[in-house]
Amino acid sequence: MNQIRMSNPSGNVSRSYAGDQMDVLNTDMVFSLDACDGQWAKELAKNYLLNTSFHPTESIDLKEKHYHLISLMISYIQKQEWIVQEVIDARHFTRFQTDHQSKEDVYLSLIPVIESIISYKQSTEDIRHPLIIETLHYIHDHIEDELSLTEAAAHIYVNPSYLSRLFKKETGSSFSRYLTEKKMIRAKDLLDQGHLVTDVSNRLAFNDVSYFTKVFRKYWGILPRDVVARQKKEKRRACLIPF
Repeated sequence: MNQIRMSNPSGNVSRSYAGDQMDVLNTDMVFSLDACDGQWAKELAKNYLLNTSFHPTESIDLKEKHYHLISLMISYIQKQEWIVQEVIDARHFTRFQTDHQSKEDVYLSLIPVIESIISYKQSTEDIRHPLIIETLHYIHDHIEDELSLTEAAAHIYVNPSYLSRLFKKETGSSFSRYLTEKKMIRAKDLLDQGHLVTDVSNRLAFNDVSYFTKVFRKYWGILPRDVVARQKKEKRRACLIPF
């Protein structure tokens, strides 16, 4: 069987999803699917399968990664308010859910799922304009910066007003709304990893932690400190479980 070899032909930032940092995969995968970039999404999956370790027993480790990828794909579809069975062919999804014996098998079963999601997204939203795809990549690479429409427009050498209209037309969302959504997804990933609220606020270029808290609560319906408290509680509970 051919071995999976890592590469990054799309030129996007490649990350290592080790330990708690693997939560960042959720954010990266959402960006790749939003951009309808199947090659990028597949590279993320390869990197995740090859460069993470959750358990010293290989079979358990593989199942954990497999389950995470299944939940990630279903979560993305449901957040778009799509019907899973309408997006993914039953044969592909059955194969994807089946237990596999190797990383290669998991990866090969994931490919048609990624392709189905992107195909469905393109058929419903038709985001194909190269300037918008480049803008989505730019947002991804600078999600932790104090990014603005003006900066993004300058990056692709267009007028901000033109980019604003084109972005809305292609994505159905304003630039600022899209950016806020992606920052909030990243913020929750960081909080789930145990980072302090003030650190996450600063890291994502919110100059005022109270404003960050307000935006986070509006998006997630929960305070950032409650996410941190929940994570601490779960970690304490895990420490009490005998091995």
